[in-house]
Amino acid sequence: MPRSKPLPVRSAADYLKAILRVALLALMALAIGACRERTDASTSDGIVVQREMRIKTVASPYAIAQMADGGFVIAGDRGTAWAVGTDSEGRVRWAYEEKREAGPPASQGHFRSVVALADGSALLCGEQKLTALLVKINPRGEAIERRLFFPKGVTGLIISDIGRCAKWGKGIAVIGRANDATLYRTDWVMALDANAKEEWETVLSDDAGGTDAIEGADGSLYMAAPRGSHIVIARIDTSGRVVAAQNTVSFGFGLLRPFAPATGAKLIAYDANGRGRLLTLDEQLRDRREPIPIDSISINHGRGFELVDNSLLMFGTTAKGGGAFTSPLAAAVARVAPNGRTHEPHVLVPPQMASDTVNDAIWIAPDELVAVRLEIGKDRESSGIVMSWIRISR
Repeated sequence: MPRSKPLPVRSAADYLKAILRVALLALMALAIGACRERTDASTSDGIVVQREMRIKTVASPYAIAQMADGGFVIAGDRGTAWAVGTDSEGRVRWAYEEKREAGPPASQGHFRSVVALADGSALLCGEQKLTALLVKINPRGEAIERRLFFPKGVTGLIISDIGRCAKWGKGIAVIGRANDATLYRTDWVMALDANAKEEWETVLSDDAGGTDAIEGADGSLYMAAPRGSHIVIARIDTSGRVVAAQNTVSFGFGLLRPFAPATGAKLIAYDANGRGRLLTLDEQLRDRREPIPIDSISINHGRGFELVDNSLLMFGTTAKGGGAFTSPLAAAVARVAPNGRTHEPHVLVPPQMASDTVNDAIWIAPDELVAVRLEIGKDRESSGIVMSWIRISR
């Protein structure tokens, strides 16, 4: 953890002020979280966990974004749609939470995505009271715009949700779904400008939808969504028209995020036993080469990144790691070689902890990411959201 500059002390009064200031900072750290230095040695796979910050809030953190000033916004679910803002070190600045309503917990809401906007604010995307929700938050954590809505031009809808918001060109893509009373599903996409103003909205054809999305090198958008024992994969152009689509048998998937927008898309598809295979698709979503089996795929369900050497960096959950875990699963990160061989996962939690999966990670430098997860301890005091600063050698 970076050290602060020493305080200039010129007199006994100044000396006393310095002591009081250090004590106050220590109390603040205890109130909002604790920084854990990691001493992970550099390994053959080049993954080094440098430090961690725990925020003493029990919530599911689904997404993280970095703001222009170096701080972060984490969005998720704390029984209702919820988000927290931190500085660049992970110290809490503010928290935002949607009002809790009467009704079952499933109807309370969540944020699934967060996007940093050009004007310094953040866009939170999710659902509240079974209705799609967009909230624009200023740097102080105050809601300056809030919108609950259903897709236009479709009648009889009773549920609407946003699966993903993603950077797209100079603006943002908002991808959602809605259901009527018969549970018939309607997928839709909305384009926003750089400051979250709506430009257009369209309903997608039945062979397209998205709970995850990445931008292609040509400005199109690749998206994927589960459909029972299949996933549907689609590419849409900048007007929302579906230009390519396919489906493949899979019980789970993860779109890989390239370091820079690429032509085509890569994703890992999982079978019912959790075994994975890497799919490399061209811009028409045809297999560009034979799928690669992922050897001993012991890490899944989280974010995946493609590195410049064509290896993969996978965040998620593993059943390995040693120690007496109170849960059979632990949050971890692993590197996968281009031939599909998986290095031993790095477990991100102390042996006495149980943990949720790593839900999201973002690049903050060419060789450094910040990952976010929920860590469950033996009691509420030892639980919280954990941010991990991870350096990658390429």
